[in-house]
Amino acid sequence: GVVTVRTSGRGLGKIFIYKQDRTSNPGHSVVARITSGMDMIKLAGPGQLITIRVLPERIMLLGCHLLDALMQMQARGIEAEVEGYEGEDAVVVKQEPGATMAILKHKKVHILSIPATRLISVQLYDDLAPKTLDYFRHVTGLKERPVGPLPVYFVYENTLLFKPEIDAVSLKELLPENKPTGPVPAGSIAVSNQVSKKIGLVGMKLVDDKRYGPSGEKFEATNIIGRVLEPQKLKDVSEGETIYIKEVR
Repeated sequence: GVVTVRTSGRGLGKIFIYKQDRTSNPGHSVVARITSGMDMIKLAGPGQLITIRVLPERIMLLGCHLLDALMQMQARGIEAEVEGYEGEDAVVVKQEPGATMAILKHKKVHILSIPATRLISVQLYDDLAPKTLDYFRHVTGLKERPVGPLPVYFVYENTLLFKPEIDAVSLKELLPENKPTGPVPAGSIAVSNQVSKKIGLVGMKLVDDKRYGPSGEKFEATNIIGRVLEPQKLKDVSEGETIYIKEVR
C-alpha cells in the first residue's frame, strides 16, 4: 500500500505502488500510503486508468473567483494575502507557495488576482500538434496548473507576440507541425518552429490572414496549436503587459 517515487537511477520520476511488502530502497522516496482501494490496485492491468483521491486535498486557487478562493481558505483555517485587483470580477492567477503541503505548514498563502477580462480562455489542439503543445504547456506552466502567464512581447496591427517566461527552446524540439495550408482564421494561436529565427515565440492573430501565421511567420515556420475562445479580450492588450491563459477542454 505504500506509494514511492524513484529519485535516482533507472526509472527516475516513476511512481510505484506496492502490492506486497518489499525491502526498502535508497533510490525511492515514500510519498503516500493507500488507505482504501487496494483491491483496485491488485486488479488493475496495463493501460488502465485509476482515479486517485488525495488527502489532504490539493489547494489550487488559480482560475477561481477571488471571493470563492477566500472562502475556501477561510474554511480551511488558512490566512490569505491578496495582491492586485479585488473587484467583483477578480480571478486568481497566482498563488505562493504553489505546493499544498507548504501552504498547510505555514497556514498562509499569497494570492495575485486580476480582472476576468485579462484571463483568456483557449482551446488547444492535442491531436494536431502534440509535440508543440508539450513545449507550450511547459513554458506557460499549464502542465501543472490550470492557469499560465504569457508576457506580451510585441503588438502590431492585429497580431500579438508573446515571449514565455521560461526559456525551453534548447530542451524541446519544435519541428514543423500542423502548418497552415490556407488562410489562418482569426483567434488562432501558434508557435514559431525551428524554420524561424525566432523559434519558440508564441503569437495570436485577431483577424484572418492569407499570408502569415499568428506569430508573424510564413506558413512553413508556423505551428498552429489552438485558438482563443474570447478574442475580443485581446483588443486593448499592450506591450509589457502579462495576460493569463486558461485551457478549456
